[in-house]
Amino acid sequence: MIIGFLMLQRAYLSSRQLSIWSFRRDGLPQFKIAEKLGVTRQAVHNVIGLIDRKVSRALKDAANLNRIQIQHLDSVKGVLLGYHPEFKEQVIVSFSTRNGIQMWHKHTGRCGDCKLEKECRRILLAEAEERSVKLTEEDKRQPPAKLAHTVFSQVISELKS
Repeated sequence: MIIGFLMLQRAYLSSRQLSIWSFRRDGLPQFKIAEKLGVTRQAVHNVIGLIDRKVSRALKDAANLNRIQIQHLDSVKGVLLGYHPEFKEQVIVSFSTRNGIQMWHKHTGRCGDCKLEKECRRILLAEAEERSVKLTEEDKRQPPAKLAHTVFSQVISELKS
């Protein structure tokens, strides 16, 4: 998998919405989010629908701009699994607070020959950390194409081998 060029900053979320989205993605219940932010649970509840629509829109926009057919979308986790008919390959569009929107194409290329290898690895390790995906030291040394699959297969149950 390789990193795409598209980065839609923050999925159209305000700073407050981004905080709520991140806490929710990490599994924090609404009343705990409200406590952390010093607002009511009702205020958190009211903004969650808007956040879901905005994250979904950002992921769909990234897919549409790149002619990706959507197979699965999860706005809570910030992931979209799709298929690129021209390249005949799976594509993952991810959203995170650290990396914004990123695009990962499944391929069997030689990551070691790519000048983006270190950057891809850095972003993937940040994705894993932000999503609490446990990686072994061996996993961390995988080429980015395999590392992306390792990370996102723990986030997207529909991801095929």
